[in-house]
Formats: sequence, C-alpha cells, structure tokens
Amino acid sequence: MSKQTAARGDIAQPGAAQVAPWLGAALAFASLGAAFGPNYLTRLPAAPWTLHLHALTALAWLVLLAAQLRAVRSGALGRHRRVGRVGLSLGPAVALAALPPLLQTARAVADGEASLGQRGEAAYALVLAGGALCVFVVALAAGAMQRRQPALHGAWMALTGLALSGAVVQRLLLFYAPGFERVEWAGHGELWLMEACCAALWIDARARRLRTAPARVGLMLYLATHALFTFAAPALPRLVAPSPAVDDAADQR
Repeated sequence: MSKQTAARGDIAQPGAAQVAPWLGAALAFASLGAAFGPNYLTRLPAAPWTLHLHALTALAWLVLLAAQLRAVRSGALGRHRRVGRVGLSLGPAVALAALPPLLQTARAVADGEASLGQRGEAAYALVLAGGALCVFVVALAAGAMQRRQPALHGAWMALTGLALSGAVVQRLLLFYAPGFERVEWAGHGELWLMEACCAALWIDARARRLRTAPARVGLMLYLATHALFTFAAPALPRLVAPSPAVDDAADQR
C-alpha cells in the first residue's frame, strides 16, 4: 500500500481519539439536560436572573475546562495560556454567582412559614451547595498559585470541575435513581461519589509518583461536608426557626 493510499485511509476512517471528544461532549450535555430539566429548564421564565447567571457561569467554566484539556492534549500551549487568562476572571465570577442562590437557600431554611420538611430539604441543599463552593474556591485559588507546575495545576483545575459536577450527580440520582427519591439520600449519593473520585485520584497520583495534595484536600473537604450533611443539616431547621407545628404544640401545652 502506498503512503498516499494509507494517508487517504487514515482520513476516511477517523480513530477513537477523534470521536471520543464529541461523544463525551454529547453525553455531558445530555446529562446536564436530564439533571436540570425537571426543576430548572422547564421553568426558565419563572427563575430569577441570579439563578440564570449562576447556571451560565458554571456552564462556561465547564466548557473552559474542556477546551483547556483539549488544548493541552493537542500541544496548543499558546492557546491554553490565552484561554487561561479568561479563566482568571471567569473563576471568581463562578464563585460570586453562586452566592445569591446559596443565600436564597439559607433564607428557605429560616423561613418560619414553611413546613419543617421543606426547611429540612433546604438545609440539606444548603450544606451540599456550600461544601461544593468551598471545594471550588480552594481548588481555584490553589490552581492559580500552582500554574507554573503543569501537573499540579491541572489536578487542581480538575477538582474545580468535580465540585461543579456534584450538582449534576445529585439531581440525576434524585430524579432517576430508585431509592434516591429523597434529597437526603441523593445528597449522600453525591458525596459518596465525590469522595470515591478524590480517593481514586489520590491512588492514581501516588502510583504515578505525582503530588497528591489536590486529591487529599478534596477528599478532606468532602468528608467534612459529609459530616455536616449527616449531623448538622437535620438539626439546622429547628435551630434557626421553629416550625409552625412546633409552635402550635407548645401553645397547647
């Protein structure tokens, strides 16, 4: 077979390496649609603009991470640096845009007019969102400081993506997984998966003799979040505001 024929054969039959990114992107967008369709995408006009901003900045960050990974794998380091300058502004914007929805959730926990069950679900959501934001901010700051060490910088940036993907996992479990129909159990499922991912990254880094700080820090933060989710979140609604049912029972006594 001549070199020209081989070249034409290579062009006509793209390999898995060329197909995989498109397949991965399609699966990612399908997961996002399935996760946020029931309680966000189907109610776009009614959602506040702060929630739209939060969604858009988080999505932009995930797209930026994918673009950066592709640039590194293709050897386009110049493009990687240029896109990275965008990330210096986008990363803090993601964190700031997450604050209004987080504060709204905190207000729902303290809403004395809501039932105890509603405020309990809000408390679980508050701990999950607060923990994810903490992981994102820590990883973002560490990644910015370690940007001259490519392997370490990449690991920290991967941790920011893991922090944002937790909300997708939680909603997929909540809406589609049997046995996870309650916010509490979907949250446990999310945290178990995040902890498993960090543990796997830690083991992989040790096996390749790389620094394990990103995986270790991520695992510790998720374990701390899980402890708060398990022990503090159930008690939080009663601590911040008694429910109407509790008040009525106290009056009758």
